[in-house]
Amino acid sequence: MKGVQCPKSLWLDFHDPSKASPPSDTQKSQFQQGTEVGILGRTYFPGGVLVTGFGNQKCQEKTAHLLAQRVECLFEATFKWEEIIVKCDVLRKINAQDWEIIEIKSSTKPKDEHIEDLAIQWYVVSMNGIHLTKAQVMHINSQDCFYPDLSNLFTQTDVTEQVQKIVAQMPQRLQTFQELLRQPTELEYPIGDHCTQPYTCNFKDYCWREVPEVSIFQISRLDKKKKEALIAEKNFHIERLSPDFISTLSVPQQTFIHRYLQREIYINHNEIKKLLSELVYPLYFFDFEATNPAIPRFNATRPYQRIPFQFSCHILTETGELSHCEYLHTDREDPRPPLTQALVRAIGEQGSIIVYNQPYEKSVLRELAEFIPECAPQLHNMVNRLWDQMVIFQHHYQHPDFLGSISLKKVLPVLIPHLSYKDLAINQGDMAKNRWEAAINSGDLIIQAQTWQELREYCYQDTLAMVEIHRHLTHLIQNY
Repeated sequence: MKGVQCPKSLWLDFHDPSKASPPSDTQKSQFQQGTEVGILGRTYFPGGVLVTGFGNQKCQEKTAHLLAQRVECLFEATFKWEEIIVKCDVLRKINAQDWEIIEIKSSTKPKDEHIEDLAIQWYVVSMNGIHLTKAQVMHINSQDCFYPDLSNLFTQTDVTEQVQKIVAQMPQRLQTFQELLRQPTELEYPIGDHCTQPYTCNFKDYCWREVPEVSIFQISRLDKKKKEALIAEKNFHIERLSPDFISTLSVPQQTFIHRYLQREIYINHNEIKKLLSELVYPLYFFDFEATNPAIPRFNATRPYQRIPFQFSCHILTETGELSHCEYLHTDREDPRPPLTQALVRAIGEQGSIIVYNQPYEKSVLRELAEFIPECAPQLHNMVNRLWDQMVIFQHHYQHPDFLGSISLKKVLPVLIPHLSYKDLAINQGDMAKNRWEAAINSGDLIIQAQTWQELREYCYQDTLAMVEIHRHLTHLIQNY
């Protein structure tokens, strides 16, 4: 699978794994979720037997023993062929002669990498004398599955035809990989989109070490062929782009490059003033943190539905008085009812609700209104009062130090230098979600107490950041 994504990654993994970066918290969480989905998926095959054993050799022997005992459904069945070892999520007998392999995935649809995964399994299992006739991806049904009824949590999609096409190429492909691994020196292979697709490679930091913080990768919608040509030349610096090359780009791309090179700040004062004039006091600077588990565990929730567990709200009056209120859920019960009650108490019937990336808060509020109809009028009222601060940075305020981004994490330290996320233990939304899930499932009171404090600091900073940016924008307009 590494070789399919990037031959250099495969070579490094085999010859120089010390160059890999450790998995991020987000990756660890994804691995954990995948494991939990896989374990749950097995329960949909009554009578299946899990292959256990210390080491691959033991698992191979256990698999052979179970097959000899005529077991008709195995989990983690292990096979080897020409130094290639595979483990099948599900190997199941269909009839007297035929078997199928099923890959259990936490995604909501089959993906190309799942087909590749099944193809190498098919090849190795078949070479061990198992007659396979079917390959399926068992994935999450996010449309009409609602907790507590998880009987239809999974959907199975037949991918036999796609898998067989790849299996036919497998001997040649594996020979190519073997030849590649025999090379004594590190492969020269260009960086690109494959460094993060379908998975972020654990050698990306090593391979991208020559790429500056601001690079050609910040040029929005850069043509693929043009990007590949620059990568082949290792021309990553915007400063080194030739005038002839720049002249081939679109007007927005040329504008971005010009502003970056000239250190030019673009501010449309009139449009910003117009947007700010829409605000009605008191101003509620508001932010949710939410989790979205693949396996739903709260009443009437779907897989991957966003479940808010925390909010922060700074309230600014017209006279400049600033106050703060918050809610953080700290047990395993459904956080939505108490959070909604706290939210209704915190936000009055009038005043603009300032958020950063309005679609997110809007969808969460609407789902809360659907789940808690007695609070629906107040929640829909909040939806109608949302005002998106991010719009200003999408269209009317651009700074070279934003590094081509409009995220709050990039905008804040440029406009408000004394505020930064760098010193916070939790400094990203995904990290907040992962840490909350870990703390909720932990019985360690010390870890929980520390996590609650760090979550409060992070969410507090998100809304304080919007307050300070608002003050910056207001001052900017007043002095124009």
